[in-house]
Amino acid sequence: MTQTDDADLDAGRIVRGNKTYAAFTNKELLYPVRGLSKQEIVTLLPAEVAKLAWSCRRPVYHSPEVPTPCGRCKTCEALKLLN
Repeated sequence: MTQTDDADLDAGRIVRGNKTYAAFTNKELLYPVRGLSKQEIVTLLPAEVAKLAWSCRRPVYHSPEVPTPCGRCKTCEALKLLN
């Protein structure tokens, strides 16, 4: 599966989700960062907020309420390159 395939699947999910949501409410869903790369999103964030943001496939739980990024998975490595 290519990135384009993923984007097509995501677009389809969004369309279906919007139709389902519209059937039960009169609100419109907005996706302000749709179409932006992770780098563009990180660039838009204030530095103090960007430092707090993390994404991890295998977070480490030092206590049940406090997950922290593992620092070794694919998404942690990608985020290191962005900062």
